[in-house]
Amino acid sequence: MIRGLHGATYQQLDREKCYWTMTKHGGRYWLISVELIKKTPGKLWNRLMRNEREANRPSMKWDKDMQRTPMIMDKDGKFVPSTYCHPHLQPKYETQQGDIDEVLIEELEMLEDAKEPTTQSWFARDLVETDFQMEESTLTMLVRCRLNTARWQEMQRDLGTADLFALDIPFGGNSVKWYLKCDPESPILHGSLGGCVWRKGCRWTVETQQGSAVLELFMPKQTPEPWSYVVEGYNSLSRASFDPFQQMILDGLWDDDAIEEKAKGDEYFRSGEYRSAVLCYSRSLERNPDSYIVLTNRAAARLAFETEKFKVEEIMEDALRALEINPQWHKAKVRQGVALCKLHRYDEAIWALEEGQRMDKTNQSSWEEEIALVKEERVKWNSRRKLSYLNDVE
Repeated sequence: MIRGLHGATYQQLDREKCYWTMTKHGGRYWLISVELIKKTPGKLWNRLMRNEREANRPSMKWDKDMQRTPMIMDKDGKFVPSTYCHPHLQPKYETQQGDIDEVLIEELEMLEDAKEPTTQSWFARDLVETDFQMEESTLTMLVRCRLNTARWQEMQRDLGTADLFALDIPFGGNSVKWYLKCDPESPILHGSLGGCVWRKGCRWTVETQQGSAVLELFMPKQTPEPWSYVVEGYNSLSRASFDPFQQMILDGLWDDDAIEEKAKGDEYFRSGEYRSAVLCYSRSLERNPDSYIVLTNRAAARLAFETEKFKVEEIMEDALRALEINPQWHKAKVRQGVALCKLHRYDEAIWALEEGQRMDKTNQSSWEEEIALVKEERVKWNSRRKLSYLNDVE
């Protein structure tokens, strides 16, 4: 019913004989029928309401048969005569439908009471072998472990799906939880990551290698610097920090010639031959351009003798590049602060040094000394005698 009828009818009605019914229409919708009995039978009305154009006879589709015996459609789609229904009682078809609903409810209860077939409990410790392997590049991190092939196949048949693992990486991409869906309490990997990853690109796959199932976790890295560990707390997924070769890889050095040139540059730097040290560091960076250690060392060597503005700006680019590779490298903040100080950008220099002090976990006193020197330079620069175009120009 779109809207109700309200107002004066075309002619008078027999109030005592008028009634209404409400039934299910086709088993899906409710149908409200109103039967109005004319007080003076005889000629058909040309409209129902005196002021309602929408309630005229053509749109209402009245005829003599429908006037004598109104027809409605029941839940089976058949037209049957309408019957009087008191407003406080349920209609006949609604009562029949209610009986059917009761039968369906009883059948559902019987099905619920029936014992469900029990499935086998599966645990991650019985499926996943914890001898992790890792592969790292400047773009991705790959973690690999073996599965019990027989249990993996049996588990797929039992659960009817191969989507059995879940991967949760929160916003920021700095932690991971990788677990078996039917055993979330025993995650395969859970903890902080050694860097940040892109959440949308992370995925897991199961591949067959040499007849055995291998589980792989692929994570795209946000920054190219190498990680000292993959997940915190997993020793098999961390690099040996005491191994000098592994430490050089972490520093971005893996070419023998680059390592040799860096060693020569360090010797020149200790002896005060800064220009020779810069040449050695530059040759090392030609072979391994992503070594943030060498970038920082070259910046320190150039700061010892460069004073021209555009040269100092090039030095600051080395420090910023080192921070892009390793954002937690506090020594690059020292080079940046010194370069900003030479450019007379003292406030930015102090901010850079204070940030580097927060990065440095050793809490050395040299940070305070460096910040104090920058503040002294700022005072000297602001209190310098400025030339007067009237008195100091010859």
